Amino acid sequence: MKTLVVYSRSSTQRPRSVAASLAQWLIEHGHEVTVLDVSDFSYANQDLPPRWFARLLGHEIYPGAFLSALDTMGVHYRALSYTGASQRDLPKNVRSELTDAIFSDLVTYFRSDVIDIHKGHARHVSRTMALKATELYFTLRDFLKHKNFDQVYIPNGRVPEQRMAIEACHSERVAIRYYEIGRARPHSFYAGKTQVHDRDGTQAEVSDVLASTSTEEIEALATQWLEERTSIGSVLNVYSAGWEEPTTTSDGDGSRAVFFSSSVDEFASYGVAWKIDHWESQYEAFDAIMTVLESKGVSCTLRVHPNLTNKSPRFFRREVEDISILAKRHPALRVLWHNDPVNSYQLVRESDYVIVGRSTLGLESSLMGKCVWVTTATRYDAIADIRHALSKDEVTMENLSLWEVDPFGAQRFTAYWAIQDHPLCWGEDSWSTWDSFRAPPSLRVGQLLIRNPLRHKVHMIGIELARRSNERFPGISTPLEPPTSSSFEGKVFHD
Repeated sequence: MKTLVVYSRSSTQRPRSVAASLAQWLIEHGHEVTVLDVSDFSYANQDLPPRWFARLLGHEIYPGAFLSALDTMGVHYRALSYTGASQRDLPKNVRSELTDAIFSDLVTYFRSDVIDIHKGHARHVSRTMALKATELYFTLRDFLKHKNFDQVYIPNGRVPEQRMAIEACHSERVAIRYYEIGRARPHSFYAGKTQVHDRDGTQAEVSDVLASTSTEEIEALATQWLEERTSIGSVLNVYSAGWEEPTTTSDGDGSRAVFFSSSVDEFASYGVAWKIDHWESQYEAFDAIMTVLESKGVSCTLRVHPNLTNKSPRFFRREVEDISILAKRHPALRVLWHNDPVNSYQLVRESDYVIVGRSTLGLESSLMGKCVWVTTATRYDAIADIRHALSKDEVTMENLSLWEVDPFGAQRFTAYWAIQDHPLCWGEDSWSTWDSFRAPPSLRVGQLLIRNPLRHKVHMIGIELARRSNERFPGISTPLEPPTSSSFEGKVFHD
């Protein structure tokens, strides 16, 4: 079988390791593999820093190692280059897909969900993304017309160049498969038929993927994943590196509820399957649920997502404002900010009620036998034994009552992830002396030496300064403004 692997240096975490390991896995299964490098069609060049800079800091880069690895395996390599030539108009449906993908990528790039694409840097970035992705669509269609590939592996599929690769394959009627960094096993990659953000598609295929997997194996895979996720510094949970070892965080008796805010930018463009809730913001949902639980004598804790550290100043200020208003409306609420080292899993263990937006902690909590409510669509909500709280109508005493949780649904979904993960046979030490996803702070400075537009470099400096400021945030105990019944109206939900 002739298989094409679309690759770029910005395609996924640890891109070289993932693409090389996928290629080797395909070859071992009898495929003739071609890797097509489309890195030139990304807005920013996300490569390793210059070799001289790495050596200055006592590290090493192995230039040519990726191409050498592919050659050793007998993999063909081709690279497409962006020319900037004038392009035809995209078909209407493809243009709509591109618009969504650009917005999703902009949310990640600017670390905010409020972006005016008609002004300033955002206008420049969105226009460049559109030009590059449009050229890739037509270039890849021409490439596929003259080759006889049986299938094409595309990474993730969220950002513009990946989305246009999908659309090009659709247009040329070539079968599509997807790949990504592993979801349930450390140092692994995912390869499968379904896009990782396809909420309906992934949950629909759980039974088929697990058809030959025993109950004992399902339980074992889920246990392994939960143990790995809850380990301090786990590669499957980058945020846990800043947490303390589990210790008791609450005094006294009584029922407890923990609310986990969410921060998942990439879902911004994934369609109606992800837009099933009727809240203006996650804090409006939390406010309604807290009101009912507090009337039952339940103590409430809000755990702010650690990724708030990485957000833009504007987004950060808005979150602080919303949380402050929530705290004023619920004076007994304990707020644990994004930079608090309290272990989130210990909060789950101590709680009777767990409320999340899209957080994976909802899946983990269900595995731990906890009652979980989700306030918006999640990856696992049709499989795990959880309840919806998608609107005010679902925030009732009856719906917010505890039940005997069956963790097997969450175990099945976790096993579904794990079964499709394959070990990385090419590690990060094949390309440099450090993990590209966890570069030391000194090496991150080297990103400014990579060939990129000056605007991009200035933007990255601004993001880094914002991150450092956010890290030092001391937390607040009083709101920025008096609350009203409409305090949460008009807020855009961001997770």
